[in-house]
Amino acid sequence: KNLDLSHNRISGTVPRSLEALSTLQTLDLSYNNLCGPLPKLHGVMRHGCKPYEHNLCHRGAPLESSCHQL
Repeated sequence: KNLDLSHNRISGTVPRSLEALSTLQTLDLSYNNLCGPLPKLHGVMRHGCKPYEHNLCHRGAPLESSCHQL
């Protein structure tokens, strides 16, 4: 139900395969190096953009801007 991947130096994009985690309620990807669009995580998005903040994006759109577009 809860997946905290914050502070792990993860880079690249968020995998679309996370959409298959139907019981996922919270996801924290903050403080990594992630970029690009976010998968459609309907149950998770109710927490706003905070779980995606502070990603140092080296290429592409930062996660925070993708989050605000959902």
